[in-house]
Amino acid sequence: MKSHTTLGLQALERAEQLSGAHNDLISAAKEIVYVRHEKWDGSGYPNG
Repeated sequence: MKSHTTLGLQALERAEQLSGAHNDLISAAKEIVYVRHEKWDGSGYPNG
C-alpha cells in the first residue's frame, strides 16, 4: 500500500522521459504525488 507514492513518481518520470521534454506541470505533479502522505511530525511516508 505505501509504495503507491513511489510508483506514481516513477510513472510520471517515465512519462517525462518518453515525452523528451521538460514540463513544469509534470515536475510539480511528481513532487505532489511523491510526498502527499508526509506529515509535519515526520511520521508519514515514503520518507517519514
